Amino acid sequence: GAPPAAAGGGAVASAGGLTMDEVAKHNTESDVWIVLHGRAYDVTKWTQAHPGGVAPIMAFAGKDCTDEWVCIHKPGTVEKNAFPGNPAGPVDKGPVSGAAVTAAPAAAAVDDE
Repeated sequence: GAPPAAAGGGAVASAGGLTMDEVAKHNTESDVWIVLHGRAYDVTKWTQAHPGGVAPIMAFAGKDCTDEWVCIHKPGTVEKNAFPGNPAGPVDKGPVSGAAVTAAPAAAAVDDE
C-alpha cells in the first residue's frame, strides 16, 4: 500500500485553513499574499493600487503583517477595499493556522447621549 502522508507536510492544516508555510510561498510581486488578523489575503493586484506603494507590501510578502499594519491603517481599511467586485482589491483566502489571531479593532463606539 501507499505510505501514509507525512503529518504537517501538506498545504492545508489539519484544523482547516492555510498554514504560514503555504502563505510564505506567495512572496513575489507576481504572487503576493500577506496575513492580517489571522487571515491570508492575496494582494497581488492590490500592490498596484495601494496608496503607500508596492514596497511596504513587499516588505511583508508571505508574512504576517498585523503588528505593522495596525500602526498605519484605520479600522475598516480592509473591508473598504476587499469587497467582492473590486478588481484590484485584496482577496480573502481564509484563516491561517499558526498565525497570531488578533481581533480586528472595531470602530470606536461613541455613546455620549
